[in-house]
Amino acid sequence: CSEAPGVPSVDANLVASFCRMVSTFVSEKNGLPTEGSEMKSTKKDAELEKLVRHYCVYSFISSIGANLHDKSRNEFVAFMHPKLKEVCPDTPAGDLFSICVDSEAVKFIATRE
Repeated sequence: CSEAPGVPSVDANLVASFCRMVSTFVSEKNGLPTEGSEMKSTKKDAELEKLVRHYCVYSFISSIGANLHDKSRNEFVAFMHPKLKEVCPDTPAGDLFSICVDSEAVKFIATRE
């Protein structure tokens, strides 16, 4: 895979971006109680775990994969899709760059048709 021209990346920056995204999405705003919070979720523990996995996959695609040249995205998807399915079996086939997480339904949805 090749990076987008003019946008060199450093591994530490990519990992930091991933961590920032996960900590942004895994939050009370998205129905996930945080440690020490008094928030009570209406979701079962299995749904909460599934939602965290969805946000981890989405954050990975949006941080690590975001700096790739458009021509490399298919190669990235082909390589990463089986690995992401191990983390989150609901990871859809196809263009991983056009999905987002529906926190209410606890599933991936397409951002474009």
